[in-house]
Amino acid sequence: MIILEQNNRIIIELLEQKFANAKEGAKPESVNVTFADFDGVLYKMSNPDGVKTRIILLRKIYGGHMRATPESGFNVTLEYDLSALPDNTSELEAGQEGHKRAVINYREDETMYIEAKADRVTVIFSTVFKDAKFSKTL
Repeated sequence: MIILEQNNRIIIELLEQKFANAKEGAKPESVNVTFADFDGVLYKMSNPDGVKTRIILLRKIYGGHMRATPESGFNVTLEYDLSALPDNTSELEAGQEGHKRAVINYREDETMYIEAKADRVTVIFSTVFKDAKFSKTL
């Protein structure tokens, strides 16, 4: 059996480098990297519109920092502003609980709620049954 990391090492190393450089006041550098994970997920990390202080990270399934309109060919676009990083990055890395939950409207009348805790992630699905016969049996 092969035990793979649950996180993508390329994403972690690139973001850690970019975030550390931004916190130290180093000159922002452009980035444009496309790579795949072992499960066939395609990633792309780049700067939007040539703005070196912003990084776009794309993945087919991801959460947080989502742009309203994903980049062409991807389902989700994540954007990080390197000039406005939060001060509590060590708390975030340590798995401290957030105060917000993600609300994802994945269908017109169905929603998914995701809330991260220090030791788990809770996901709640709202489901609407359109078949009258099926909903009566429930």
